[in-house]
Amino acid sequence: MDIVDNIMDAIDNSHKTVFVVSYAVLQREWTTFTMKLASVYSFRDGREDMNIIILLNDIKMSEFPKLIRRNWEVIHPLRWPNESNTDQSKFITAKKVFWQRLFRRIKRGNSNVLTESVSESTV
Repeated sequence: MDIVDNIMDAIDNSHKTVFVVSYAVLQREWTTFTMKLASVYSFRDGREDMNIIILLNDIKMSEFPKLIRRNWEVIHPLRWPNESNTDQSKFITAKKVFWQRLFRRIKRGNSNVLTESVSESTV
């Protein structure tokens, strides 16, 4: 199977797609192609909450492909907490909040996900 068919099959057979995005990832053609394709499929099929984007760096919306920017408010990316935060307790709290938000996003629209709390080690 060629790479495009493989990507399309993976999107079609997924409840959710999670993209962990850094500056390096945005430079890869296949990654941006996959994000665009997942966005088109999800909005076409009425599955707008299918895509989850996690931002690792302080990436601005303007750095994403036009199709992703157009749907930015619906996609509503999650940001990984700033690891350079010198206050360790704030960083730990921010990580807990991040994991809770991610779990809620994954659970949304998917009744098969367990309702137990999730920790970083289980994801």
